[in-house]
Amino acid sequence: MINLFKICYKCKKEKSINEFYKHKGMNDGHLNICKECKRKYGRKYSKNNRDKINEYRRNNPKIKLLRKNEHLRNKDRYIERAKERYKKNKKKYIEYRIKNKEKIAIRTKIWFKKNHIKASYYSSKRRALVRNATGNLTYREIIRQHNIQEDRCYYCGKRLNNHYDVDHIIPLSRGGNHSCGNIVIACETCNERKSNKLLIEFKIYKRLWGTF
Repeated sequence: MINLFKICYKCKKEKSINEFYKHKGMNDGHLNICKECKRKYGRKYSKNNRDKINEYRRNNPKIKLLRKNEHLRNKDRYIERAKERYKKNKKKYIEYRIKNKEKIAIRTKIWFKKNHIKASYYSSKRRALVRNATGNLTYREIIRQHNIQEDRCYYCGKRLNNHYDVDHIIPLSRGGNHSCGNIVIACETCNERKSNKLLIEFKIYKRLWGTF
């Protein structure tokens, strides 16, 4: 006969079997610690070992993949949560940024170096929002354009070695849209020198000043 009650070894209280998490390795199929005690222990451990847990999560490829898939499946929900959290704690976020300005700047610089392609994508997205440009360019479309160009600059043909900028053929400042039909992959030099020129203007510029 199945015992419907069990004593938790932590709090020593007799509780319903439903108050214990299931576990295949136990004789009765449930842990010896109740859910309440298990949660308390989990919270205490997390609080005392925050750095250790974060380091493990950052370096564990399985957890990285699981979290990435979870975010992709529930992207809109995570965005809404982040917005709500920011609204509730806006003052704290601003205070933290002011107090840790140098620390944030160093961290951002390191991230930009490691994630130059994503940084270029986010930068172009931000500029499009500022200009109220139409179109919704995705990160996948940038990668596809990079593959089409075979890792070479659209303007000078230089090998990019996966380090490139996203350039709008018709600049956003001159009415260009933010879509895959209006972007190319370019090296930093060409992107800077093209600036807000139209394609025909940039070609004339190159003829006058020579190739670079």
